[in-house]
Amino acid sequence: MTTNAAPLLAQLGKVRDRAIKAGASKMEEKLSGEGTGVHSPGQPRRSSKPGEWPSRQSGETAEGIVSAPTGPLSGRVSAVGGAALDLHMRPEADGGRPFVIYALHDSEYLSAIGEAVRRG
Repeated sequence: MTTNAAPLLAQLGKVRDRAIKAGASKMEEKLSGEGTGVHSPGQPRRSSKPGEWPSRQSGETAEGIVSAPTGPLSGRVSAVGGAALDLHMRPEADGGRPFVIYALHDSEYLSAIGEAVRRG
């Protein structure tokens, strides 16, 4: 890397960090809603149906979301363990919700990241 590239990479790193933060924030927002499924006894909200973002019940799913840089110009927002990873990996027929995949097709999620990048 040449010395001239360092300031540009530093600025792009700030843009990357804003995009990662926007993605994590929007995912937490999406995981805080209520589904359109049944309202089971003892649960604070209605459950989600297959294809819907998971309904927030205990907050454990949102707590399992991690965001971090993965390179000079890239980052990730992912489910890394506990309830979040279990919910994401379990088949939908068994109550699972692959919400990280949902995010890849969610226009609000993608727009939040795009807006953060445009703000620079």
